Amino acid sequence: MAVYIQRMEAIAMHEEYLEELAQELREEDDGGGGEGDDEWDKYFEEEEEAEEPDYEPDVEVREVVAARLELFGIRGPVAAENTWAEEPAPPEVADQGSCFYPVPEILIAATPTTASVTLNNLARQNGASDLRSSLNLYLWRNSATVTSRSVLGPEEKVMTWSRVRLLHSPPPFKPSEGPHVDVVRAQPKKLDRFERLSRPARYDVVLIPDGNSTAHSINRYRPARVRTIFKLLKKLEHLCQEPLVFVDLFNVPSRSRPRPEGLHTTTRTFSGGTRTCAVVPLTDLRMTVHLAPRYSTFRPKFPLTNYSDVLQLCATFHVNIFATYFLFELFRHWRQDGAT
Repeated sequence: MAVYIQRMEAIAMHEEYLEELAQELREEDDGGGGEGDDEWDKYFEEEEEAEEPDYEPDVEVREVVAARLELFGIRGPVAAENTWAEEPAPPEVADQGSCFYPVPEILIAATPTTASVTLNNLARQNGASDLRSSLNLYLWRNSATVTSRSVLGPEEKVMTWSRVRLLHSPPPFKPSEGPHVDVVRAQPKKLDRFERLSRPARYDVVLIPDGNSTAHSINRYRPARVRTIFKLLKKLEHLCQEPLVFVDLFNVPSRSRPRPEGLHTTTRTFSGGTRTCAVVPLTDLRMTVHLAPRYSTFRPKFPLTNYSDVLQLCATFHVNIFATYFLFELFRHWRQDGAT
């Protein structure tokens, strides 16, 4: 852990150095521009303005997050039941107190990123080919009024969000760390007016309950990659009123931690040779997680680039507990930080 902190400090120092170097170069270039520069500035400003609508609905959420964080700062550590569930520890460590599990407050913008899009178009844009069949299966299982697995057609419309936030109150096992906010993104790639890639796709990975209430720590969850965050339109709210998430599923992380990394591993879930996907309630999202490819077993057929989707190409992944300090402390609390 000490080496990890040293590396993070070195990265921060190098970042400051690069910023100072860039500032010096900008100062040297001051006054050297011409009319051509003004034209380019105007062009880039137009490009930025065209992208702004994607993020405007998120402003109100950021304000709510700021208010909630300020409230935490005024009141100090909050009760465990705020965004943490307390349960007995596993038998092997029962003498070390209770275990806590995240049940975050989910913040979503009142205004969707896209007010109306067909299931067919949404599936194509977000790489969610099984969206409609998974949604129909979810409604068939959870709505008493649905008697068919094909209640929604491909031209049925939904509203979508490009991101949500998961707000975690200060953890009861280490309240001095303060609150933590996870941002979950489901953003398809964006092309500019010349059909060039201006923003790569961003589909974050989260932990969702596996349904095994007897499991402990990380083994009660499974990683899931969020492809789209959506909600049925008002005319269909009698089928389902809550926001939903379409995810690509991964298997429950391994109980053992293979050496030398000492990290839990997971693999993509398949059924009959087909990638397993599902629609789950937005409230099932517990926290974000980083999956690092296990390169020792990775044999790509083609050279990797900056835009290669390794989550689709690689077969086995490490659950990277060092992605954030918040995640590392949670695994330490679960006694799964590799120290034992």
